[in-house]
Amino acid sequence: MIRKVVGGLSVLMFVIGGIGITPSAQAADKKAAKAAAKAAAKAAGKNGVLSASSYKNLQAAKIVKTNKKSGGSSSSAHSAGLGLLATGSVPAIPDIPGFPPSALFWPNGEVDALINEAEPSQQVCGDFWGGTEEGSSGGMNACFLTESSGRGFEEVLRSGTSLCYMSKFPTAESGVELVSGEFPGGNAANIFKPDANEDRLVRVNISGDEEGSQTVFIKIFSRANNGSDNQYKHQLWFCEGDPTPNDLESLEIKNNGKYLASNLGVKADDGAAFQSSLEAFITTTSNGKPSFDTTKSRILNIGFNRSENEFFKALMEITPTNFIKTKSYEQHGMGDARRGYQVAKFAGTDISTLRILEGGSKDSNGYSGIVEFLTNGYYSSNNSSIQSMLNQVDVESDSFYDTTPTIDTSSLSDFSCDEAADIELNLDMSDPGMQSMAELCEGVRIDGMDYCHSGDIDNAINNFFSKCMGPG
Repeated sequence: MIRKVVGGLSVLMFVIGGIGITPSAQAADKKAAKAAAKAAAKAAGKNGVLSASSYKNLQAAKIVKTNKKSGGSSSSAHSAGLGLLATGSVPAIPDIPGFPPSALFWPNGEVDALINEAEPSQQVCGDFWGGTEEGSSGGMNACFLTESSGRGFEEVLRSGTSLCYMSKFPTAESGVELVSGEFPGGNAANIFKPDANEDRLVRVNISGDEEGSQTVFIKIFSRANNGSDNQYKHQLWFCEGDPTPNDLESLEIKNNGKYLASNLGVKADDGAAFQSSLEAFITTTSNGKPSFDTTKSRILNIGFNRSENEFFKALMEITPTNFIKTKSYEQHGMGDARRGYQVAKFAGTDISTLRILEGGSKDSNGYSGIVEFLTNGYYSSNNSSIQSMLNQVDVESDSFYDTTPTIDTSSLSDFSCDEAADIELNLDMSDPGMQSMAELCEGVRIDGMDYCHSGDIDNAINNFFSKCMGPG
């Protein structure tokens, strides 16, 4: 299916930022704090990911139960998982769900202890979110760091999906039907090539896709209307039965290779507004195909706004030196807004080879943690270079955190789902010809990328609330 240029990024807020548990530091209302924490955890399970820093607030609020039991973990239960990691190489992000993650992020066995021990130690309860001592388990901090970095990296790489479909489906062997209009120059391959003077509007009726049927309008700007500094420009709007679209995508490629993609929309179920943009540069590979220029930064900007007390925005940069740096600002409900910053060092050139080597995060609630991969898993670290990078951003004074996202969706009404098109096509995504194209354009899909909220980890999270926070 033709995807939005930065499709799915409104959901990424739950991965980068989390829900933001901020229980009162006054332990008097422990029961209310616990209830709020459980509700946030439930929401995170539904919407995506809860940030490690949010969980760490539970410890800052002094509501983690203390007991006299020493030690902390059962080593036998996780020995099999450690055996999978004995190679000493950092696992690629798509491979993490199969390790299992509980052994990868808790090599000291905190997940096993929370599941199997009736009264896990204070150290187990504290280190579950990420220990503060060198060599303690990386915990939820490491889990979220890899998962959020992986998803963000994937979405940036997928930003050219629509362009891929547009360049290939007109010449597919099957699955495409011309309903009305004529191909420019009598050749289907020319349908998305700019005309010298006239803009072209193409209507594409999509069926046979597991996500449902939809209609996509694609406007190809003429060379005369592109502007003197543009090589190419198009707009796509997505229609699902309403007279106006609820989703708009734009793409411009400048003469200097600058790539500007944007997405604006309104969620149909609750009216929440979202926007995203990607700024990068395009280069040509040795085989003549366009590709992102990795010698220049790729910058992703995300905004989401449901109400005055429920918003999210993030600024992610993938640097030429293989770091993913992310600022995030969020509020979910009546609690305090959370301002966060995260840095992750990666290796790999695509999502199938992406590996997170080390990284750290901090937020306005006072949490700060650094992790790195060592031999058989992710451990807490005192890495000074990562700490230095975290120190470069002050979450209290940086201008990024000065304003909440303001998203104006009024421009969606300028586009019509009933507009007469120059060319109309039917696309059957269930046809073999289109399925082979989907595999090419969609690329590698990551399964199990909710590993921070599934299986043993999800079980351990639930046990944390009952065993480490006590009754109430």
